[in-house]
Amino acid sequence: MVPVDIFSKSIFSVLKYLEKIMSENNKPGNLSGLLAHHFLLGRQDKSDLEWQISIPLDVWLSDNRSDLDQAPLLAVLGCLLLENLGNSDDSSITTALNHFVDGVDRLKQRQNIFTSPNSWILNSEVVLGLSLGVFTVHVNQNIKIWLRDILEAGVARKELPNFLRFTYLYCLFLSGQDSRAKFETKDIYESVTELAFDIWLARRYTNYLVYRELSSDWLEVSQSKLLQECLLSDLQIRDSWKAAIVWCVISDYVYSRSQYPRLDLINSMLSNFEAAMERWDTKWKIENEYDIQGILWLILRTVFNDLRYEESFPKLGRRGHRDDIAVPQLGLIIEVKYTRKSGDFQKILDEVSKDAVQINTQAVYKDILVFVYDESCSVEQHSWAKNAIESIDHIKGCVIKSAPSTTRLPAKNTPKKK
Repeated sequence: MVPVDIFSKSIFSVLKYLEKIMSENNKPGNLSGLLAHHFLLGRQDKSDLEWQISIPLDVWLSDNRSDLDQAPLLAVLGCLLLENLGNSDDSSITTALNHFVDGVDRLKQRQNIFTSPNSWILNSEVVLGLSLGVFTVHVNQNIKIWLRDILEAGVARKELPNFLRFTYLYCLFLSGQDSRAKFETKDIYESVTELAFDIWLARRYTNYLVYRELSSDWLEVSQSKLLQECLLSDLQIRDSWKAAIVWCVISDYVYSRSQYPRLDLINSMLSNFEAAMERWDTKWKIENEYDIQGILWLILRTVFNDLRYEESFPKLGRRGHRDDIAVPQLGLIIEVKYTRKSGDFQKILDEVSKDAVQINTQAVYKDILVFVYDESCSVEQHSWAKNAIESIDHIKGCVIKSAPSTTRLPAKNTPKKK
């Protein structure tokens, strides 16, 4: 008889409960369902849900065109526009976009939106749906500026619920603009969804903990606290999209501590780099570090669904840093280096030493793995360089690989001198 891990079974039950909540709004054109799908984007393979939230734009417009003065329906339309962006040749996109812009223009006329109890700006899912439409489709710049200004004002209103202000903050991130307002929160979270949203934002945006002035261990402590709350309390979550946020945070936290995605896995995948290049065609040139980053992204993205690239760290003194590839679920940065000649290894060692110091400016990432692509095939340099790099603080591994023969064009024959 196979023994049952009661703790794992309990986590499984929590995740299934959250999936049940998400499934209740898994209906065509349902706003909460559309937002749940948004937060689960890229993670659908880890849940048992089969999404049914899509609906043809022309069908939806036919049923709702006369009611687009209502903010919740405009929010649905914003989500549907985002979902259908790939169908730019579809004439219904243009029609829907025109209706969306007209509806938002009417919203702009409303006054005292923060003091009216039934205002759209106080409904977090409406705000998010509208923002997805405004900031991700081709609306005019005036509307974008108008919405950004309102969101900025909302972030500064510390009398509002934290969850609502977290929504404003996320929408500002969607706009490509960080909030300039000081974000002050209460010491106690009013719900697990509030705590989960704070964690979700911290895991998604590198500078978030610095912006919120949170301690370096806040993320780890908060994730543990959230899991404890979900296991020991009676969860009461009504909205599908809020359940999706909690589901994402818990599943990522558990997944990052499972046997599968440890640092050893990435080490193993990158150590097989040369074998993976067996079918590489010489016409696909590899000329610089950016080309290697692209290849590593292709290799790692098949396993890690939350990869990020070239995120900027806060400055340390006057010096900033931008990572190459990041794996948030492991708290790991992958720095990619490219050598053209034997003498480049000392230069790489100096660069890595400086890069490692920069990791202290944020709290999402704790470890660094260095991948060196050696075009010069100077294998005699690999051993000392690997040992030296791995002796640096925060460096948890170094993989050095020579350029495979499939990446090198054959040398042209030169005529012999007489």
